[in-house]
Amino acid sequence: MIKELKLPKMSDTMDTGQITKWLVKEGDFIKKGDPIFEMQTDKVNLEVEALEEGVLLKIVGKEGEDIPVGQVIAYLGDEGDKVSDIPAQPQEGQEKKQETEAKTEDVQMPKPSSAPDIQPEPTPDIPSMEKPKGDRIFISPRARALAQREKVDYSAIKGTGPMGEIIERDIKEYLAKSALQQPAPSKEQAVPSTAAQGQRIEMTGMRKVIAERMLASVAAAPHIYLTADIDMTQCRDMRTKINDSLADKGIKISYNDIIIKACALALKEYPYINSTLKDGAIILQDRINIGVAVSLADGLIVPVVRDTDKKTIVEISKEIKELAGKAREGKLMPDEFSGGTFTVSNLGMFDITQFTAIINQPESAILAVGAIKDTFVPVDGRPVVKPMMKVTLSCDHRVIDGAVGAQFLKFVKSMLENPLLML
Repeated sequence: MIKELKLPKMSDTMDTGQITKWLVKEGDFIKKGDPIFEMQTDKVNLEVEALEEGVLLKIVGKEGEDIPVGQVIAYLGDEGDKVSDIPAQPQEGQEKKQETEAKTEDVQMPKPSSAPDIQPEPTPDIPSMEKPKGDRIFISPRARALAQREKVDYSAIKGTGPMGEIIERDIKEYLAKSALQQPAPSKEQAVPSTAAQGQRIEMTGMRKVIAERMLASVAAAPHIYLTADIDMTQCRDMRTKINDSLADKGIKISYNDIIIKACALALKEYPYINSTLKDGAIILQDRINIGVAVSLADGLIVPVVRDTDKKTIVEISKEIKELAGKAREGKLMPDEFSGGTFTVSNLGMFDITQFTAIINQPESAILAVGAIKDTFVPVDGRPVVKPMMKVTLSCDHRVIDGAVGAQFLKFVKSMLENPLLML
């Protein structure tokens, strides 16, 4: 029996994936659990294992291409099955007929038909555009981001995705065919030959996804930024004592571990910071899962420490080190970088004093942490040098008012300036 092998959805935010390398070839017999291909998602690179066994009859998912979640990438069969037994597929670019009336997840394949006579056209037409039924327009996140970036009015573009959804390919075809109808630039418009010719690097994989996610976040969520100065004197002293007492066990906590614990306790007190806006409603999350931004060679990833409020500083430290190591080795599993409710991004190790971060959607806030600097501060009318740190909270103003964000920061500040309260 012929079985379809489809691109799996590895995270809640994943719309497409890219097969970077097939680990098997056509004709191979695949057992359940065998690694069959390497895939790059919007979050991480990973090996995908077979969920079924059979002979790999045909590979249709090409390496290096963006493939929508759920699209067929290969066919498996039993011993004796042939490639000719695979059902005919519509040609690339041909509109796929959707059986919208059937209440089933099975895709009905269109019956082969003779090709109609096609009259030559002098110039290509812009893709078919029809007004969608109803007020709601179905468009994938990647297509929406591309349309916004290229300033395309997608309200009248006819989607070719499931249930008539507008997908990224529809926007690209619209842009490509529209460009062909534009008049060639005149000599006055031509770029002078003396113009700088820099190196062109295509945005692919993780870098491309980060760009799209950040653009979508800024476009969707009105950000408000709140900054606080925190005296890290007692935090520094407590960290030194903890590290000295645990040195024989090879345990060393960082300032970031302590900051994350402080945020977890603050999120319990101010649940709106630990919320998500969904379908016009604010969802107060029942768990506190803090994501920690980790820099990679080709971008960044945010592994998640689950139930952070229930863990000690030492437990948080161990888990972060383990997750960060797996992230840099490309070995994170999907459940280790999904489900976050709040994010901490720390650039203090790069000697950055202060910065603002973009919210990691669908979360409602993110904390940007700067370096600890010896700074003169007034104490009883006299200048005293103290280790000071600036933190900036970015909030989705649709969900979080300035006063709530300020109270959250005040709580974080009180925890870090009196860290024994966290033990």
